[in-house]
Amino acid sequence: MARLLELASAVAAIVAAGFWFISANGEVPQMLAYWDGVPAKAQLDRWAAGFGGLSALFVAARLFLSR
Repeated sequence: MARLLELASAVAAIVAAGFWFISANGEVPQMLAYWDGVPAKAQLDRWAAGFGGLSALFVAARLFLSR
């Protein structure tokens, strides 16, 4: 189980990094209030943050189970 959590954490971290690299590629949108929707770059950042958090949860679960 511990090995599976380590693998899941690594995969989630790689996916998060991929989303952040894609988001960072290109022009950064001006910071404004978006009433009609979220810009594509912000969506990519949201996904990257989600996968980064998922990776952290897997690491925490691994540490908790190793006790």
